[in-house]
Amino acid sequence: MEGRHKEKVRQRGIETVGVFSCSGHVPRCYVSVLGGLGREKRLLSLALPTGQGQAIQPSSHLEAMANAFLEEIARRCYSVPPQTMYNFVFQQFFLFLEVNRLEYTPNAPRLWLVHIPKTPSWPLRRQIITWFATFLRTGSAEKRGVTVWRPLLLDTLPEWSRSVTEDFLALRRREDWAKSTLAMCRSSCVRFFRFLDGKGVTTPGDITPALVMAFHDTDPHATPESCNAYGSRVRKLLKYMEEQKLVSSNLHLPISTRCTERRHIVNVLTPEMENAIYCFRASAVNPLELRDAAMVIIGLRMGLRASDVVNLKT
Repeated sequence: MEGRHKEKVRQRGIETVGVFSCSGHVPRCYVSVLGGLGREKRLLSLALPTGQGQAIQPSSHLEAMANAFLEEIARRCYSVPPQTMYNFVFQQFFLFLEVNRLEYTPNAPRLWLVHIPKTPSWPLRRQIITWFATFLRTGSAEKRGVTVWRPLLLDTLPEWSRSVTEDFLALRRREDWAKSTLAMCRSSCVRFFRFLDGKGVTTPGDITPALVMAFHDTDPHATPESCNAYGSRVRKLLKYMEEQKLVSSNLHLPISTRCTERRHIVNVLTPEMENAIYCFRASAVNPLELRDAAMVIIGLRMGLRASDVVNLKT
């Protein structure tokens, strides 16, 4: 009971501090103190000389700069780790400034990096905070060094093919395709249109079955499975263009599959197995048995996948 009471108090504290941080009265990293990162507060403390460490909420003015930094790298389409990792690094660094009441200086990131443990994620933290320090100094998020920013190949396409690709991808996003699937779809479309651009095609009406077949015959992938994966995306693109009356009908037919579809023998429950499940449900008495019976019956009667069943919530 005492543990649950402490947890409720902690949650209320997090909510209260969250309200204050949203209104701009306290820095956002204060929420992390109650959320668990506060356990590292002692490890973040420095033995500072007298006269140092007198700043009041030194991370407040950096929060807007951190948001601007994240927006800039997102706009530039960098291939970056998940944004949650960036926010976590900023929270740790900002909490370091708050615990020691240090005003931000160019030396502060180096001081933080020297002080934190050398965990496997330390190089990534160094990369992120160094990049952020460069952004604060120059106002630019352009990354120099080994990784160089380059525009998406989609942006290099002619206007007519770029607009068709963007409209096609927008339709797939509304269908809630996964990001990885959309990325493969974009790559396939760009490869197809770059091939057509090299053949002198300037409008959708110039696309012929011979050109589609020539593109498909020059596919650089080594395995039939990868050829099918990219070919199916181009086939969907051509079907979309056919529906939009941009090209003639049946233009997608020259793109064939390289191997037959794989079929697997599906194992199903026998009548005896189903009867055993219903008997177990009828005899279930404790909460665990009732839960297990409900999960199995939902899958059996409704056909839901196991991942869908375990994610059901009230």
